[in-house]
Amino acid sequence: MLPTAADLGLGVVPWAPLGGGVLTGKYTTADLATPGSDAPAGTRRDHAKANGTLTTRGLAIADAVVDVARQLGVTSAQVALAWTLRHPSVVSSLIGARTPEQLQQNISALVSPSTNPTFTHCTQPAISTSGSRTSS
Repeated sequence: MLPTAADLGLGVVPWAPLGGGVLTGKYTTADLATPGSDAPAGTRRDHAKANGTLTTRGLAIADAVVDVARQLGVTSAQVALAWTLRHPSVVSSLIGARTPEQLQQNISALVSPSTNPTFTHCTQPAISTSGSRTSS
């Protein structure tokens, strides 16, 4: 979608750039096996499962995001938001901070790590533009 938007000169505002919390690293494979509702009305984990972000693939992407965050000394949320905002078609990003601390961390993604020269190196090829994890 992003390449098409760029070709057409359209701006994109991605929904759920943190994948319902999956890209923050707070979920594990144990959460995939945990019984719960597949309805979005349940817990945050249930919502992530129902909307398709809490999957084996989603957790593999989250692992890559966590690795990059550790290398840069920032949070996984900052890496995920900065990576999203790097795309020229992305004009803004929706954030769902629950606390003032989360809001401040998310806002700091505007300057860190996207301006860190290590960021581009760390995110390629670990995370491709299609969002799938590739071999390094």
